[in-house]
Amino acid sequence: ARTATVRHAHVRLPAAAWGEKDGTVTNSERRVSRQRAFLRVPGDALPDWRIIAEVGKRMGFGEAFSYASPAEVFAEHAALSGFENDGARDFDIGAYAGVDAEGYEALEPFQWPAPSQGAPLWPAGDLPLKGGDRLSWPSSPIHNVAKRKQSAKLPISPLEGEMAGRPEGGAQAGGWPEGVGTTGLQARFFANGNFFTPDRKARFIAIRPTTEIRTSPDYPLILNTGRIRDHWHTMTRTGKSPRLSQHIAEPFVEIHPADAQRFGIGDADIARVSSPRGDVLVRALVTARQRQGSLFAPMHWTDQFSAKGRLDTLTAPLTDPISGQPALKHVAARIEKFAAKAFGFAVTRRRPEPDTAAYWAVAKCKGGWRVELAFAEDDIDWAGFAGSLFGAPVGAEILAYHDRDAGQHRIAAFDGDQLSGALFVAPGPVAVSRGWAAEQLSVDHVDRRDRLAIVAGRPGGVDVDRGAIVCSCFGVGANQIAEAVRRGCGSVAAIGTALHAGTNCGSCRAEIRVIIDAQSLQAAE
Repeated sequence: ARTATVRHAHVRLPAAAWGEKDGTVTNSERRVSRQRAFLRVPGDALPDWRIIAEVGKRMGFGEAFSYASPAEVFAEHAALSGFENDGARDFDIGAYAGVDAEGYEALEPFQWPAPSQGAPLWPAGDLPLKGGDRLSWPSSPIHNVAKRKQSAKLPISPLEGEMAGRPEGGAQAGGWPEGVGTTGLQARFFANGNFFTPDRKARFIAIRPTTEIRTSPDYPLILNTGRIRDHWHTMTRTGKSPRLSQHIAEPFVEIHPADAQRFGIGDADIARVSSPRGDVLVRALVTARQRQGSLFAPMHWTDQFSAKGRLDTLTAPLTDPISGQPALKHVAARIEKFAAKAFGFAVTRRRPEPDTAAYWAVAKCKGGWRVELAFAEDDIDWAGFAGSLFGAPVGAEILAYHDRDAGQHRIAAFDGDQLSGALFVAPGPVAVSRGWAAEQLSVDHVDRRDRLAIVAGRPGGVDVDRGAIVCSCFGVGANQIAEAVRRGCGSVAAIGTALHAGTNCGSCRAEIRVIIDAQSLQAAE
């Protein structure tokens, strides 16, 4: 594994990946579902529960970690959720504590809570429930509570709705305790105003905003961190996907045009963002959608994908006293232009190791990798740098263009008909279509004109430059959308009909609307 944290480990235990695991997953509506592996576990990798159990055994706790299957782990988990619960905790699936292997295999999706038979949904307290009745589950998670509602004339729980049951006479899933089914609750928490407290009233917590994070003449801006559309956490999974990596391929900072002018930041410059704790180098994106006086930068990039893009080096070591949540959304910061002497962009078949560049960011693409570069010096042997970046084999054909006075250098290496890599260097941000350049890694280049087109940095003949990818689902670029607008597609729906963009997950529709508005405004002028 190649992650930001694995190098700190004393022992590495290979774990099964998501698609290789057999167990359960729970989604945001509290629905627990069986997950079955669809990939074979490679090599010596094991699922998490096996790794923990084996470590426990070797530490001398064999009896406590004698699980034979994920079904046994699930049964113990269910039992612990109901242990000394008495309705005090919202998570309770005690009804499933007796599941055996056959029942676990037949498990259908259900929602928690699902207390065991006779367990109260609410804790005992000084104040009685409305109506003076103390409610408890009369049988199992699978029963209809309509009669109880009619008799008690009050909500049974903080969940608005009823517990769904099997049709009368329906067969029980094999191995389940008598009376227990698998469909669970069809409801949402707190809809009727009741909470998991002794008196069913909500608890409000008074807070004191911290004064430890404030702007100053040295740090006049507020930095907000967050996520972007196509990446998740630190990219250990999404960073392996060419499709998800093509939308935004490097760390960036958004800054309002007025702030950009104030601090001398140009669009696509490399910017140094600093706080009292550290600094990062990221690409500048000047945009009016960012609030003046504040910055935004995504938190996904680690040392595995960028030279200096880790936002956690800027945040304050402050946490909320109750939740423990760190102060990631409010950082006093400053921004300044990084004085790059040269900029570069490259595509390469093998993963690059551009450690000599002051700024670099790598992203997976079809057929290899793409890398953004910036250098503190321009007195560099570009041919030698390209050779170390590509790792081109002996005998590879090298095509190069050098204009030293203008600071322009373009080098491409070919192994047979395949492009091993291409490097583009300029004194400012490189004006080459990233998407088109990356596509050249996955096509054959038999015609010499095709090879010269790569050195030129532009498609020749009938090739189309799609532009920056907007729709990752269908690989639709900004240039394609703009052209469709010019041909009469005046709505997001029309773009979807013509190009399919925005018709799958829908997360790119806002960007499509921006392109439509920009093209419409340009046409009106």
